[in-house]
Amino acid sequence: GIASIEECSLACMFSPWLISYGFVIAFSALFSKTWRINQIFHHPNFRRVTITVKDVIVPFLILLGLNTIVLICWTAISPLKWERIHKNATDDFGRQLQSHGMCTLNSKKDIAYIVLLLIINLAVLLLANIQAYQARTITVQFSESQYIAIINASILQAGIIGG
Repeated sequence: GIASIEECSLACMFSPWLISYGFVIAFSALFSKTWRINQIFHHPNFRRVTITVKDVIVPFLILLGLNTIVLICWTAISPLKWERIHKNATDDFGRQLQSHGMCTLNSKKDIAYIVLLLIINLAVLLLANIQAYQARTITVQFSESQYIAIINASILQAGIIGG
């Protein structure tokens, strides 16, 4: 074949990493912008508020760190495996004509890693939707919170539906 079972198993484990990191990178920018706008415009004393790069990058690093911890544990303890399933179709010489491969969990207990990633990311997504709701009254001149709220709600809806 073109790739060994070990190489295919390694490729299987890349999928959760790429999906999680892609979500964290794209989502953290939206969350940080909304959080920053809320800090500036909803400050109770109307004093000067300074938001540093450190303040904005902390949510990104926390979310990235939590996802990384779960993914490292999953990869080290019980990574996804490549499995080839042969159909019953054979030719006149007894050779397999059809098969398909897929990534599989090692056991039913491994679903916990997926559930943990979903809980972490959906909880933060829910928090971002709350932030966007709080920023809804800020004018578009200062904030694109309405558009960010639509994006966050769409991501939340896709996550709940499973898209």
